[in-house]
This record gives sequence, structure tokens and C-alpha cells, in this order.
Amino acid sequence: MIDIQLLETPLSVTDCSDYVATAEVGGSTLFIGTVRNQTKGKSVLRLDFEAYAPMAISEMRKIAEQACEKWPVKKMAIHHRTGSLGIGEVAVIIAVSAAHRKAT
Repeated sequence: MIDIQLLETPLSVTDCSDYVATAEVGGSTLFIGTVRNQTKGKSVLRLDFEAYAPMAISEMRKIAEQACEKWPVKKMAIHHRTGSLGIGEVAVIIAVSAAHRKAT
């Protein structure tokens, strides 16, 4: 199951983590991308994210589906912000849960 969202409001780590949590999995992980204060030696004041929602959601879904084909993913959430974000604000959250891998 895949949950893709493109939001103008602050993202919730708890919502993403709760979505992928299930008793059927052995592990989960979170990636939280935030706005940093500099890149390539240049100061950053904010980042402005714009998106054509139908295409952005479609592309995020493709990425999620490719991951699900390659690994035993049980659930995945990809939430991405749009709008103007300041330093430290969360721009993207990717949460994934999966069963334990097979013993080798």
C-alpha cells in the first residue's frame, strides 16, 4: 500500500510513521528532508517549491512502485511540501516498512 501526498501545509513525521506501522513487518525507516542553511558554499534563506500536482504525484508513485517491485515493501508513504519553506522546515518525508529479509 502506497500513500502519496503533495501538501501546502506542514508535513507530519508521526502521520507517515503511523501509516507504515503494522504488526506484519520487521522494520521501518524514515527519511526526513529539511531545508538547510547553505548549499555549495552559498547561504540559503528559504526554498520555494512549486509543482504541477498531477505530474508530481504520478512521478512519486512511479518511484514508490519501483521500490516495491525491487524490495519486499509492505507500506510506503511519500509526502512532499509545496510553498515557501524556511530553514529547518520539512520538505519531504519518505517512510517505508518491510518484512525481515530472508536468511542467507
